[in-house]
Amino acid sequence: MNAEIEQLKTMIAAGMPEAPPTLEQRREGMEEMARAFPAPAGVAYEETRIAGVPVLEARAEGAAADGPLILYFHGGGYVSGSVRTHRNFAGELALRTGLKLVSVDYRLAPEHPYPAALDDARAVHGALAGDTPLVLAGDSAGGGLALSLALTVKATGGAQPERLALLCPWVDLSCTNASFAEVSKHDPIIDQQRLAEDGRHYLGDSDARDPGPSPLFGDLAGLPPLLVQTAEHDSLVGEAREFAAKAEGAGVAVAYREYPEMVHVFQLFHTLLTPGRAALGEAAEFLKNG
Repeated sequence: MNAEIEQLKTMIAAGMPEAPPTLEQRREGMEEMARAFPAPAGVAYEETRIAGVPVLEARAEGAAADGPLILYFHGGGYVSGSVRTHRNFAGELALRTGLKLVSVDYRLAPEHPYPAALDDARAVHGALAGDTPLVLAGDSAGGGLALSLALTVKATGGAQPERLALLCPWVDLSCTNASFAEVSKHDPIIDQQRLAEDGRHYLGDSDARDPGPSPLFGDLAGLPPLLVQTAEHDSLVGEAREFAAKAEGAGVAVAYREYPEMVHVFQLFHTLLTPGRAALGEAAEFLKNG
């Protein structure tokens, strides 16, 4: 048994309230946890707006001027998370790739249900596409949003990103994959009940099998190369497997990685987890060089 992941589970359990947290408590909890993981040195940050959408730009010292730009989307079930909660991870990606990164602070549900997040993603992408090659990355809901953006761009004839790195992506808001029942008991980060609630907040009046919010059900043919990282004890591992198989069946180049004993978004805890650092390095190499 991996001692590092057991220590992480203990740390997470110690920070959980006795009663199920409210949405506001969850948002505050993510912000508080993020403060325990300071952003890496050697990276310059700037909070600005692109196409009216707030973003955080991150650039490592000596970053390449001619490489692709990373467009990053944070996780949080579409109802929590921000560019602040993912500042550390965004900075690490910028540092390890030597590329400029733009982290998108898209609007959250339930105040702003679908398609608000996708509209924000499209606005930022539209403002940047054409000026420089783009690569997309995201964790959890952010991975699903990156994929939804790529499918939307493909359908509308826009400039496709060169590749996508999807880290424990949430691609099916119906939350019906058979893996939930067995895997969720090992995953301290998410479970089926909470995801289903988050999905209802984000979906609003939309159908859970609409490929806009649930890109698993979209036409995957013609997508650029994908890196799909998941984990043995990630509650979303079943849909990650299903998505990777469907994408490969549609002729998409897919690098699928399933890390033993790890949990949902273990990559974000790379300072504590050796496999998290390995996954971060793999994602950085893929985003930079394919």
